[in-house]
Amino acid sequence: MSGTVAVRGRMLLEQRNFAVFWLSQAISGFGDQLTVIALAALVWQLTASSLFTGLVVIVSTIPHALFGFFAGPIADALGRKRSLVLCDLARAFAVGAIPLALALNLPLATIFFLVLIATLGAALFTPTKLALLPDLVPDQALARGNSFIQASDRTIEIAGKAVAGLLFIALGPLVFALDALSFLISALLLSRIVLDERPTGISSYGRILADAATGLRVIADIPILSTNLVFSLLAQVSVAVANTLTPVYLFRELRSGADAFGAAEAMLAAGIVVFAMVVPSLISRVFKGRLVVSGFALYGLALVGLGLASNLETAFALFFLMGVANALFLIPNITINQEHTPPDVRGRVFSTRYALLNLVWLPVMIVSGALAEHMSAAELIGIAGAFTLVVAITGSFIRSIRDVR
Repeated sequence: MSGTVAVRGRMLLEQRNFAVFWLSQAISGFGDQLTVIALAALVWQLTASSLFTGLVVIVSTIPHALFGFFAGPIADALGRKRSLVLCDLARAFAVGAIPLALALNLPLATIFFLVLIATLGAALFTPTKLALLPDLVPDQALARGNSFIQASDRTIEIAGKAVAGLLFIALGPLVFALDALSFLISALLLSRIVLDERPTGISSYGRILADAATGLRVIADIPILSTNLVFSLLAQVSVAVANTLTPVYLFRELRSGADAFGAAEAMLAAGIVVFAMVVPSLISRVFKGRLVVSGFALYGLALVGLGLASNLETAFALFFLMGVANALFLIPNITINQEHTPPDVRGRVFSTRYALLNLVWLPVMIVSGALAEHMSAAELIGIAGAFTLVVAITGSFIRSIRDVR
């Protein structure tokens, strides 16, 4: 990281709650990368099927799409810190059981079921984590906190994914045990965060349903949130295609292995890290909406290029560019929603956005995985990139999208 970013990072880490939160995510985030690469490589080894390999991503998306609506109300009822701890414990159990299932020669469906359980925890964890961050840093440091988290998360992601393929080759299914251990350590650290929370408790399932609807109602009532949501949902359709087909693209069409998949993901993360250093200063000078539009346009262009790439070196360069674009649209987008959402419903709004995003992604993933059985994954990725580019160009002409401060 640059000197300025490092100084700002130290200032954030001097705040105990933020430091504990950051450390927990650093440890579990490293373990996560091992599982992402290992699962895709494992399923490809067992099936050599683009559909089944894509199914790993699809199964991981289902809980986010269906359960995500209720993540905010549940987190508000249980308390955000307690919810995060319980999620980590559930994920440790599910991921840790994968090596046992393989040793017992249980059907592949068992692995998918364990992935489903782990992702149920992630479906509650991810929006709760985003909603918790404003409670850990001062208001004036929110954009800086988001940027620092993104940069450090992606730095850890680079390290994890860079070694994930090699560790899978060396250790096989034991890689999943390392991830399970990282979740246990994360749960212990998160339990040390000190917050003045007043959980409401779960009075009834009807109340949970009613609270889940609050997120939709708040988004509909605040024009900035609703317009941003529709634009983001359309622009990120290509992310679903890229996430689903990247393993197939690398394994089948570029004839590479788990090590190349890890390296490609590490390059994407590196792009995020490098540009996350610049984003806070851009946010202070440029409308956040314009940064979001520019980020999506660049992402679309990178995917179009990936669809045309004919060798691994070019693909790696484009994955780096995808990471730069990701930082450019993601950090200001998160900040827009944090700043314009009332604090008392922030958890419900973020869980609703997250659920809607995954609900849109789910059919796209299923269709793209099925089409890749008969079409080139590169062609499908390129088409998805062109779609995002068109959406971004359209957004650049809409003031309520472009001119959000």
